[in-house]
Amino acid sequence: MFESKSGVLYVAGLGFFALAFVSNAVVPWLMYQRYPEKTAEQLVNANLRYQFEDLARRYPESFEKAFGKPPGGATEDNAWWNE
Repeated sequence: MFESKSGVLYVAGLGFFALAFVSNAVVPWLMYQRYPEKTAEQLVNANLRYQFEDLARRYPESFEKAFGKPPGGATEDNAWWNE
């Protein structure tokens, strides 16, 4: 098998395929197996509200077109941002 160039390339290709499988599938699985799977709602943190408020301040027209206008008043405004 190692007598020809095609045999060497075939074995090298199989080796690189195995290396890619280990690096892209097995290593991440080993790294994250002890962490529980979370839903999207569990992943949201306090920075998300800040980022949305920042987007509303920086790009008011685009934000209003995509998400609507925040209501006036402190309690209604907080409820809308926390939604």
